[in-house]
Amino acid sequence: MSETPAFSVGGLRSRISGNVLLPGQKVFDEARRGLNLAREHNPELIVAAHTAQDVAAAESHAASHGLPLQVHSTGHGIGTPPATACS
Repeated sequence: MSETPAFSVGGLRSRISGNVLLPGQKVFDEARRGLNLAREHNPELIVAAHTAQDVAAAESHAASHGLPLQVHSTGHGIGTPPATACS
């Protein structure tokens, strides 16, 4: 796993109304597990979007910094591991 630059995290936080969760935070581990335990996800960060605008801002931010992105809306699905997600 590569490390997400701090400037990128701060910039993202300033663009959304939701939360940016990072490894080491208790809520991060709870959010990354989701409801389906068949696959373990290990993202570099999680955007807990509150609005459609948050989702759009997170996508735009990831694209402008060359960061991979995976959208996972509910925590129920197994999904694609972030290492192979869209970039």
